[in-house]
Amino acid sequence: MQKNAFIVSIVAIFIATAGWSKAAPPKTGELLYIMHCAECHHHERVGLTAPPLMPSLYSKRSMEKLGDVITNGLPSTTMPAFKTKLSKDEIERVVAHIKTAVEKPEWSFDDISASRILPKKQPPKTHSMDLENVTLIMERGTKSIAVLDGKTLSKQATFYVGNVHGGPKFSYDLKKIYSASRDGIITKFDIPTLSPEFQIKAGIYSRSIAVSPDSSIVAVANQLPQNIILFNKNMNPLHKIATPGKIGGFYSLPQMDAFICSFREKAELWIIDAKKPFAVKKHLLPEPFEDFSISPVGNYILGTKRGSGSLFIYDYKKNMVLKEIPTSGLPHLASSAFWYKNGELMAGVNHIKKPILSIYSLDKLEKVDEIPLPAAGFFVRTHFATPYLWVDTMTEDIVLIDKSDFKKTKIIKAHPGVKSMHVEFTRNGKFALITIPSEDGEVVVYDTATVKKVKSIPSKHPVGKYNATNKTYPAYSMGKRSAKKITGEDVFNSSCMGCHHQIYEAFGPSFAEIANKRTSSQIRTQIAAPKFSSKSLGYKRSSMTHIKLSKNEMDLIVAYILSFKEMAN
Repeated sequence: MQKNAFIVSIVAIFIATAGWSKAAPPKTGELLYIMHCAECHHHERVGLTAPPLMPSLYSKRSMEKLGDVITNGLPSTTMPAFKTKLSKDEIERVVAHIKTAVEKPEWSFDDISASRILPKKQPPKTHSMDLENVTLIMERGTKSIAVLDGKTLSKQATFYVGNVHGGPKFSYDLKKIYSASRDGIITKFDIPTLSPEFQIKAGIYSRSIAVSPDSSIVAVANQLPQNIILFNKNMNPLHKIATPGKIGGFYSLPQMDAFICSFREKAELWIIDAKKPFAVKKHLLPEPFEDFSISPVGNYILGTKRGSGSLFIYDYKKNMVLKEIPTSGLPHLASSAFWYKNGELMAGVNHIKKPILSIYSLDKLEKVDEIPLPAAGFFVRTHFATPYLWVDTMTEDIVLIDKSDFKKTKIIKAHPGVKSMHVEFTRNGKFALITIPSEDGEVVVYDTATVKKVKSIPSKHPVGKYNATNKTYPAYSMGKRSAKKITGEDVFNSSCMGCHHQIYEAFGPSFAEIANKRTSSQIRTQIAAPKFSSKSLGYKRSSMTHIKLSKNEMDLIVAYILSFKEMAN
């Protein structure tokens, strides 16, 4: 799409034509749009530095507000007011043009490459943040992400990302942030220098973004055009996969070095290889998984469709439904919490339209409890450092439920009279961060041991918050298995899968490579004291996180690693 040449030619024709008559005809809505709007929104209304303008992407109410937005602009954005530049009649013509449908909009690899925007160069900032404890705050009021030091609970930087949809993703070395906006804008941010690297428009309307386990591939799921674009880590497009409809869930799958995708209306689950040629394996489902979540350990997926009345527990490695369980309300599976209770893998699910919290045993494949809530909520969160499930109700109440007996223990009112939501924990679980999502909002910090308020962080309409370790390595926040007999694969799933694969290179070397290069003693030392052992093993620095394992767990994982000795590539 050659935007500038197109606009110049149209405007030139208009000027030439206007000269033929003393009383030029009124400008059409399309021409007014090209003259005043196309530079930011694109001449085909698919968006550039500003959002796309197509009726299919907006509610009827939003479209009715178009005239007011054009007239008065939007505060805290780059949208100016046109009330002094265009008459009321001209604004109405622009609105009429915007309300016309756009037929089969496209966004090509050339369009993607041409959309790259580099920020103004600025000196890099220095900081002493622990990358594993960086926490992000999504600020809808400023369309920005605030970077928070999880230890000091202070903001270190803020960078603009646009209309964010879904959570941002970290690279697996926790040095980069990739954020996708609804408008298809991808922002890449470097945490060590606290600097944005670039923005690029990956599609017209994007659903989600995911990063491969070795951080070499970034995948963007688009709703318009309906496709998945695979990029290298510098966001150069490599491969496009057309999709059969709107995407439901889209995530990376470290256990299989792949991406996983469901659809809102098509009963298929796709597993996409994160290595070339990016093969797609399509698995049939009993019904579409409009929403789903992946257990951080094991091979479990919880999936459901709006209004279906069923929740499915699905094994994505065996490609089979393990159990169909009747459900009510609307389970918000993307916000599920997972933990161990006496060695048993549990899942907690909040419901969007019914005031209940459902508790499932993934080992027993059954619903074990249903806890009534003061109101229908959205999120449930937990961490091994807290004995509670922290459940929001989309009211002023955050309900704390004891994980040992599922009794409602406490109700927190982080800001009495104002809605509270979306709890997140710092890496070690010492602090819980609660969102107060108002224009002059805040993030309220609680000590998880005393359940007392310790700090308030002002924030412009904050929404989600994401800790680097909890987001990227979710098995970490589950802590240890307890008395139940476990295997080496269990330890791998709970402690190693985020960085390592059994036979393929991921962020860290494969188990097969380790087994062929290291002795049992060297493996044990590297796990127990990576900072001490790395230099003796020939590494310039240690990039491995210290993992606390019991003697039994250490024995199991070492034996499991060595079992791949004959499988090196």
